[in-house]
Amino acid sequence: MLNFGEKAVFNKVILYWEDAFGKAYEIQVSDNKKIWENVYSTGNRGDETDEIKFDTITARYVRMYGTRQATRYGYHSLWKFSVEN
Repeated sequence: MLNFGEKAVFNKVILYWEDAFGKAYEIQVSDNKKIWENVYSTGNRGDETDEIKFDTITARYVRMYGTRQATRYGYHSLWKFSVEN
């Protein structure tokens, strides 16, 4: 989870994976860490780098919420999480 400290405007998340990876996940945003909104969902991830674009949003927090691993190490292999506008 990334905390911007205040609301930020963004429309893109980039996930960088090692050999093990998460097969299915959601990108979620929140202003209070209690109520999360999905802005992206996949059941079949891409390559070592997943570049995810969505409509521009404003939120304080963003996270990748894993729903299905591809390997036993799965989500532990996410080594970098980048947010851009």
